[in-house]
Amino acid sequence: MIFRFMLGLNGFARDTLGINLGPKLFGEVHKGFGGHLTRAISAGSRFDDAVAKDFHRLGFTIIQGYGLTETSGAATATHEKDNRVGSVGKPMGEAEIKIHEPDKNGVGEVLIRGAMVFDGYYQNPEATKDAFIDGWFRSGDLGQIDKDGFLFIVGRAKDVIVLPSGKNVHPEDLETHYLKSPLVEELAIIGVEDEGERAGSERLAAVVVPDFAYLKANSIANSKEAIRHELDTLGRSLPEYQRVRDYMIRVEPLPRTATNKVKRFQLQQEVASGALASNGDEPKKAWTLSESDTALLAGGNASAVIEAIQQNAADADEIHPDMNLEIDLGLDSLARAETFAALEQAFQTEFSGDEAASALTVRSVVELIDAKAGKDAEISSVDLNWGKIVRESDAAELPEIQHILKDQTAFAAVAFVFYKFFNLMFRVLLGLEVNGRENLEIKDARAFLICPNHQSFLDPFVLCSNYRFDLFKRIFHVGASEFFDNALTAFIAKLLNVVPVNPDTELMRAMKAGAIGLKNGKVLNIYPEGERAFDGDLHAFKKGAAILAAELDLPIVPVAIDGLYKVWPRDSRKITLSKVKVSIGKPFYAREILGENPEITDESYALVTEHLKTTIASMIEEMRKGESPLAR
Repeated sequence: MIFRFMLGLNGFARDTLGINLGPKLFGEVHKGFGGHLTRAISAGSRFDDAVAKDFHRLGFTIIQGYGLTETSGAATATHEKDNRVGSVGKPMGEAEIKIHEPDKNGVGEVLIRGAMVFDGYYQNPEATKDAFIDGWFRSGDLGQIDKDGFLFIVGRAKDVIVLPSGKNVHPEDLETHYLKSPLVEELAIIGVEDEGERAGSERLAAVVVPDFAYLKANSIANSKEAIRHELDTLGRSLPEYQRVRDYMIRVEPLPRTATNKVKRFQLQQEVASGALASNGDEPKKAWTLSESDTALLAGGNASAVIEAIQQNAADADEIHPDMNLEIDLGLDSLARAETFAALEQAFQTEFSGDEAASALTVRSVVELIDAKAGKDAEISSVDLNWGKIVRESDAAELPEIQHILKDQTAFAAVAFVFYKFFNLMFRVLLGLEVNGRENLEIKDARAFLICPNHQSFLDPFVLCSNYRFDLFKRIFHVGASEFFDNALTAFIAKLLNVVPVNPDTELMRAMKAGAIGLKNGKVLNIYPEGERAFDGDLHAFKKGAAILAAELDLPIVPVAIDGLYKVWPRDSRKITLSKVKVSIGKPFYAREILGENPEITDESYALVTEHLKTTIASMIEEMRKGESPLAR
């Protein structure tokens, strides 16, 4: 905060008073550049405006130039005494520039004329003809000129993406914005044919190369979901038409020209040919096994790893030690978690969240098991038996659940008072409406699951503030441990009766925690989406709730929450007052969906999960009846 204030102060001093306080305010930064650097020149490719402004505020003068081979070098440049940060300056010497067919924002192709412009391409009259219009050289770059004559480059004319709405999008601007994510090493925005719209129209897609070193260092196991989450979050600060909806993950670096420009046309060809798919899958490539690779895969531990992967991957006939579990083998977060849970069962061990997250390839999984269980470990079945796991789970296995099982009536009573105060505030400030409380009175089941959709961090406070005390004191949650890693959030975890476990990397532990609480007469508040939806729409439901309900024969109470995504949006610090509605649905048993005495399989879990999602979707639709679409 102080640093940003100092940046703003020096920016004001330089722009308004002509005084540069940078060397005094940021002496250590200047020392890092040798202590005597006052100006730097940028040319050859576009310089990020935000970076240029920060250098300016730090006390450095960035001089930018613009030109092409065809203009014998720079045609425009800024001057240290007449510098417009973010601009490439004014014409130099005899150069002239103008904007060809500017749009309503003044953006059009930059045309250049002057003695330094070449006469034409060697022995290529057709290309020469196309390069000029009325004696002006067509740069192929898009730009605009401000009222003072400064030129600003906004992109390449041939890279402009035309959306079905007719709006033009300049990909370089979006790339700068989306590359703010530390999860992304490289990213290219391209236009791909939008088959559902008029001929020639395109939709936005991002080709993403993850920063695997960062992912591993920060124990992020599910790169696809993490990147999608980041792109969605960053997109919320952009106009709707500039938000990327499709993305493709690739392991290999982006194809580039000799001048380091992304070969967008090549990426578009890969998409058109199916080599890059918009579902995020990396195209298949040929893998060659060395003798050491073959020997590693022949080991007993590796055989169990391969079997566990093939049970959860849709297409894993070919396995190579260096295949990435997500990108090459297609394991999503749940499939990956179930693979590790199966291996924990097979080797009678447990992996910590960091251990599971750091194992990104087949080889690293085998090495992890070798280290945990030994190279000649005894192996039981890798067929994951959720019924056996949840029914035989024991509280002694999980120290972190002990506080949930204790009689905490006194603490619960104090917390209950706070929650009732919250409830009053929600009703006054958010116009909170709650329907269906009677559905929480389940006479034939002391333990059950409450399954709401997830829109905001406020969800548990809003929902639990409506419970009666006899239910409130029995409620518990299994929450992602990453949100409860300091003293304040640990206290909030206790206030909410949260068992902090990361279900993405410690699925076995999370499922056991849920089962133990339920078997001890507690009521589990579980969010099947596993993440907050920033747009109010339902996201994919995970099957954890269905497994617990089916295997323990307990009822599920579906709950629909609407409006909280506008009150406290995901990854935002801003609170906005908005109408909130909660609808509590009628409880149902898994056996009511599957039939009496069914053989419970993965398909059974999927059916119960789909029924739950459909039910909540119908409840949300009912709550929104009569509401203007613009209100969303």
